[in-house]
Amino acid sequence: MIRIWRNDRLFYGFLLLYMAGIAALILTTPLSPTEAQLFYREEWSPAIWIARILHEYLPGPLGLRLVPFLLGMLNLRLFYRLLPDYFPQLEDRRFTLVIFSILPGVIAANVLLNDAVFALTLTLLFLLAYRKKLFWLELLALLLLLSTATAMFALYLGVAIYAFVRREYRLGIVAAILLVVSLATGLYSIGGRPQGHLPELFGIYAALFSPLFFVYYFYALYRVALEGPRDLYWSISFTALALSILLSI
Repeated sequence: MIRIWRNDRLFYGFLLLYMAGIAALILTTPLSPTEAQLFYREEWSPAIWIARILHEYLPGPLGLRLVPFLLGMLNLRLFYRLLPDYFPQLEDRRFTLVIFSILPGVIAANVLLNDAVFALTLTLLFLLAYRKKLFWLELLALLLLLSTATAMFALYLGVAIYAFVRREYRLGIVAAILLVVSLATGLYSIGGRPQGHLPELFGIYAALFSPLFFVYYFYALYRVALEGPRDLYWSISFTALALSILLSI
């Protein structure tokens, strides 16, 4: 079945239908209270700031959600550029992109006003820069991630651990410094007695990834931890998952 994605008409036809479907959802989905809170909050965020400017010229849902849509389409391109590291066959890369694009969390990030889509863009850009050995672009992406209202300290920790293990001290020092800065400037509340949020966390992951894919994702991280190779992608993913589980207990 995967071989059918060798067909260019089928693949590019899917992408066009996907873009049209996302655009239709943008125009027809009512604005949510969460989007309103993001739009009117005082904290500065590049994605929200650009959305405010566009909303002055494009009133309605389109002005608010154009940034997530454009970044979402860019994310598909960046994600596809990273796939040759794991999938040498063309049909495998295309099929993986299709699966990625229809994940519930990805669709929601492409439709609704949010910070996560910008953080995903910068993360993919950092991984691509690391793959191409463009340190200046790695540094730029990591610095810009500080401006997102997301818990990026997990990414910095994963990058720092990987870099120091691989003796890439320049990247490790940068990631360690940004880790300290993100912890010092972020509004994180860690402490007290265990609250028992672990079932809720698994429910969120299952909703974002779909239950079956989340189980596979968890299993894949576990197998790589035992057998390797433990590359940068795995280090970031495993660190983020492990920290989220630890802090949700």
